[in-house]
Amino acid sequence: MCKSLGGPKVGVAMIDLQIAADLVTAFASLVAVVIAWRALTIARETFRRDHRPVLRVVGVKDRTEPSYVPATGSIIVKNLGLGPAFTLIVFNPDLRLSLGEADSLEPLQPADSETKRIGRIVITLSGHMSRNVTYELYCQDLLSHWHLTRFRPRQFGMECTFVGQIGDSQIPKEIRGLASVTRDHKRSTGISVPTETEDV
Repeated sequence: MCKSLGGPKVGVAMIDLQIAADLVTAFASLVAVVIAWRALTIARETFRRDHRPVLRVVGVKDRTEPSYVPATGSIIVKNLGLGPAFTLIVFNPDLRLSLGEADSLEPLQPADSETKRIGRIVITLSGHMSRNVTYELYCQDLLSHWHLTRFRPRQFGMECTFVGQIGDSQIPKEIRGLASVTRDHKRSTGISVPTETEDV
């Protein structure tokens, strides 16, 4: 008669080894998921940073005043960020009124003359700004997110604060419907720009 070399103990040991192997496999899978999620998060944050517009408002020199006094009927906007800005809107939050707009603004580029730099535009306002009153400049990025810059004309220049990306609840209703970068129901991003005619 042949006897079992291990009997029940060998069977139990085999089961324990299988359970241990399954636990190791499950742990390795969990680690892989965590690493993949972290990599995706970093990639998304990097994309946002590399495509985020940062708008700075600069005062326009008033030819009738000393050089340090900004004009109140127009502003200079520079995109110091790495991504383009869309749907630029100058807004008076006290009067709930849009004062000026621009379709888009590329990131700032070097040039021989400051006035000829790509990424720098002059926006003529529909009314004059008051000194020491805070105004808002809204824009969108490529992912349709809104960004905000607040600025205040001073007697000796322009005070400018970059707020950054804001949520939908922070966007004035007068501006929300003017978005040119929109998301469809499939969560894809598309740029929607009003059709215009141009000379050929």
